[in-house]
Amino acid sequence: MNYNTPQRPYQSQINKQREEAPLPPVNEIKFDGLKDDIFDSVARKSAVSIEKNNSTQIRKFYEEFCKLNDKAKATKTEKEFSDILPFIKMMNSKVAYAKGRKNVNENFVVLMLSIVSQVKDKKTMQNAKLFFEAVVGFHKEIADK
Repeated sequence: MNYNTPQRPYQSQINKQREEAPLPPVNEIKFDGLKDDIFDSVARKSAVSIEKNNSTQIRKFYEEFCKLNDKAKATKTEKEFSDILPFIKMMNSKVAYAKGRKNVNENFVVLMLSIVSQVKDKKTMQNAKLFFEAVVGFHKEIADK
């Protein structure tokens, strides 16, 4: 047995060997006039792009998004929805903070910016939530491989 060489590669060496994840398909993510593959292949591509992120962090943001969606669904007027919209947009700053703490990577930031930027009414909020739900589901499958 040769004691001069490590028996197992260090985690940093493993990470360097991994291929860089592709960017999220932001040009395909549209919540107005849904395409038939938005919750399928587009969500899967998005999940692949964020596969290096911890599923706990992703679920944390998804759960907060669900709470905001519930509040949005409870609104009866555009004025009431517009009162919630700043809190939806605040998700961007929370994602940036998580990136600064190295809890999420740049691909997750890009994906969330794309999702949050398209929310402008109850319908787009619901579609964004469903898309995020699909991404979380595909991420679980991909991350467990």
